[in-house]
Amino acid sequence: MTTARGTGTGTASVPHVATSSASSASSLDAALLSEALVFTAKECSIEAGGKSSLIVPVAPEGGFLLYQYEERSGEGVRFTVHAGEHQLLLDELQPVSDDRLHLPAGLGASALTLEWQNTESWIQSVVVSYTIRVVSTSAVRSKLDKQLLSAALAAQ
Repeated sequence: MTTARGTGTGTASVPHVATSSASSASSLDAALLSEALVFTAKECSIEAGGKSSLIVPVAPEGGFLLYQYEERSGEGVRFTVHAGEHQLLLDELQPVSDDRLHLPAGLGASALTLEWQNTESWIQSVVVSYTIRVVSTSAVRSKLDKQLLSAALAAQ
């Protein structure tokens, strides 16, 4: 398995996690999910027949995975999201995608494995750029509460 290469960076006080080890993601403190975690890569090269994996933490109360990626040549890559080893949450084959995935409470996994697979090509490598955001349900509620309070105070 190849891991993400290139100019990947992470923000929101969390380093870019591009690894094949589930222990790295599970060592991230769940309190960090009180704000959105953002993982980005400008260029992630995936060899022909290869794949690139990213492991991201998930809050036990659930939340959202917001993902955006683009494969530069337009050929497309297979993008999958797994919770644990055998629970497939998403499987799509597209050159570009910008969507979100609801992560229910009690998912039973502390991390998700995201994979971009270049299995459609046996000859050429592809370059993928992506932005991944992981947000807990409590972070969404907290942000909504702050906005409602701000609107209520402004109306007085």
